[in-house]
Amino acid sequence: MTHRPGAGLALARAVTATGLAGLCVHGTVRRRAVTAAALALCPGSGQALRYAVMALVSRPRPPRAD
Repeated sequence: MTHRPGAGLALARAVTATGLAGLCVHGTVRRRAVTAAALALCPGSGQALRYAVMALVSRPRPPRAD
């Protein structure tokens, strides 16, 4: 991978690390699109749920120690 420029190397590592390499090769176009959408929506929905719970609980912060 030394023949690739820095940005290409970073992209190749990211694709490999996230498991998107299999997405690029296997399945139909529709299946790849559904998988890509699920990969994009899953972390986002998790963060939305996290912030919703934080807003519902909304514990007061402890007083600052000076």
